[in-house]
Amino acid sequence: MDQPPLILVVEDDASVRRLICRTLERHGYRVLEADSAFQAVSVALGLSETPGALVSDVVMPGPDGCQLASMLRQRWPGLPVLLVSGSRDLGPVEGPGPLGFLAKPFVTDVLLERLEGLMRRD
Repeated sequence: MDQPPLILVVEDDASVRRLICRTLERHGYRVLEADSAFQAVSVALGLSETPGALVSDVVMPGPDGCQLASMLRQRWPGLPVLLVSGSRDLGPVEGPGPLGFLAKPFVTDVLLERLEGLMRRD
């Protein structure tokens, strides 16, 4: 039996991270969470499976969400990435794969719609 997709959620604001994780879990996704790009890379190195997608804040201490996406795409080319931010100033994301943007504040239905759309574009 196939497991639901694993989503890596990276957000330094704990309340926003909890909202995203709860929303995804309620809709059947498995979720791994991190509060920084450094923690996300550490978590990712321990994975034995390819995540279904990365959902990441753009502006965080240390490497930003664009840099994180590029790092993870070195290991998993084509990883779908949904960047979430209150700012529209995005840096480049290296590597092939679906890329989306969601402005904060957002409605959880739109989060799900964007994420599912990115994951369908294999």
